[in-house]
Amino acid sequence: MAEASSGAAPRQRPGTRRLRSACAWWTSGPHVSLRSLRAGDLVFFAHDTSEPDTIHHVGIFIGATRALG
Repeated sequence: MAEASSGAAPRQRPGTRRLRSACAWWTSGPHVSLRSLRAGDLVFFAHDTSEPDTIHHVGIFIGATRALG
């Protein structure tokens, strides 16, 4: 199952921490519906989409119905 988060990975700024887990990425930005995906949006895969701790993979939406990752 997949859920989506808007926006590409943010650049790291001096004095900030780089997010290292899929769950951290999930909680760091706005969420959009699968219908609202745009190229560059992150797509999260989880065993249970209602439970962020089960996220096991992140891909990048590239358009139509395709994602890299």
